[in-house]
Amino acid sequence: MFGLTTTRRLRAAQHKTIGLQAQLGLARGFRQADEAARQRAEQDLADEIDAHLVTIRRALAAEDTHTADAAAEAGDGQ
Repeated sequence: MFGLTTTRRLRAAQHKTIGLQAQLGLARGFRQADEAARQRAEQDLADEIDAHLVTIRRALAAEDTHTADAAAEAGDGQ
C-alpha cells in the first residue's frame, strides 16, 4: 500500500510538473509575442515621427524659399 501511494504521489507530481512546464512555455510564448508587438509599435511610432519631421522640414524649406524670394523682390524694387 505504501508503494502504491508513493507511486501515485510521484505521478501526480510528474503531471503537475508537466502542467507547470506547459504554462511556462505559454508564458514565454506570450512574452515573446508581447515583445514583438512592442517592437512593432515602437517602429511604427518612429516611422510616424520621421514622417512628421520630413513634413516640418519641407514646410520650413518652403517658408525659407518664400522669405528669400520676397527679400529678393524687395531688393530689386529699391
